[in-house]
Amino acid sequence: MQEEENKYSYKYETIKDYIIKKKDTYNDKILIELLGNFASGKTTFMNKLEKDLISGGYKVDKTINSFSRGYIAKYKLLLNFIIYSSFKNKILVIIFIMIYFYHFIRRKSIHRIYTLLLIKYIIFTWDMINNSKNDFVISEGIYHILPSLNILKISNFLYKKIIINLNSISNQTNTIYIYCDSTKDQCLTNTIKDMNTNRNKRFPGLTFSQIKSIVYSYESNNQFLIKKMRSKILNYNANVN
Repeated sequence: MQEEENKYSYKYETIKDYIIKKKDTYNDKILIELLGNFASGKTTFMNKLEKDLISGGYKVDKTINSFSRGYIAKYKLLLNFIIYSSFKNKILVIIFIMIYFYHFIRRKSIHRIYTLLLIKYIIFTWDMINNSKNDFVISEGIYHILPSLNILKISNFLYKKIIINLNSISNQTNTIYIYCDSTKDQCLTNTIKDMNTNRNKRFPGLTFSQIKSIVYSYESNNQFLIKKMRSKILNYNANVN
């Protein structure tokens, strides 16, 4: 039990301290987007963070949590998306909803879950752009949620959009927290590669030194890989500047 607590203590304290230090910037309001917690089993970690923030006087707004909670908020978000988004986006989501119900009728539960995940990510991406209340986002990596489907290109696109939107919230120095399943090294590799090669395209108006990327892993035995990725970022910063 003690080992289990120690496994999460490092990143938990770091994330909590970061949020608390940003209190003035975010006006005491924190948005936690918890995606995929049903798949990763890391709900305890997020619940602990939520309770600590609430007890510290922060307002925590979870608009998307899991399949079992937050139904009203999720359907409200879906309704807002359909009403206010572009015609192209509306058609896209309606198609996915039709596919979802097709799988529901055919009782193909696993396909239904993945289709619903895609709908959630599309809406989440739109919400990040259009909803000003999104002050701070904690999102689990999309790569390990959809590993078995032949839709990685779609997944990568949406994940990059989330990264872009995290950095378009403010013109100030930004920090991106990206949770990855440590057994899926491709998530870390793709994230760093994307930030290095597409800096000007994805982060207009920001130099690379203004964008701090801290990549976390769930597994404590994979700290070497995390340090290696951080080292790449630091080295790139030095070369650019």
